[in-house]
Amino acid sequence: MKCRWIKLCQWLLGVLGISASIASCTPESGRGSMLVEYGQPNMDYSVKGKVVDSKTGAGVAGIEVKHEPWGSQIDTTGVDGSFEISGNTWPETNIRVDLRDIDPEKDGNYMNTQATVQLKQVKKGNGHWNEGLFEADDAILKVTKQDNE
Repeated sequence: MKCRWIKLCQWLLGVLGISASIASCTPESGRGSMLVEYGQPNMDYSVKGKVVDSKTGAGVAGIEVKHEPWGSQIDTTGVDGSFEISGNTWPETNIRVDLRDIDPEKDGNYMNTQATVQLKQVKKGNGHWNEGLFEADDAILKVTKQDNE
């Protein structure tokens, strides 16, 4: 008898659960359709800019520019200090990038540092998890030479 009662309760709860969710998702209920999504908020980003010497303002070649949101987005500055990175990360208007000198023998040893890049939204998201495209087209990141004392 106890087993029959448990099965009956499970069946009733299942029927009530399904009918309750169907009723709450119908347009007649005034709520419209229910959308169920799995994921996390994110945004696409693109950063273009230049790494410069903090004293002279000259572009610095051989600096690794890296942002590690979900995997690493890395570029190495060209002869004029220019770089470009892009990827997907948590929605935020500022991202942190790590700067590391990978060829100190060429132009002096620059200290590893971090910089914050301010982004602006240039494209709206899809209305779900993606918040759109954010960019910085003219980021200037400064590095400082290490003193060899």
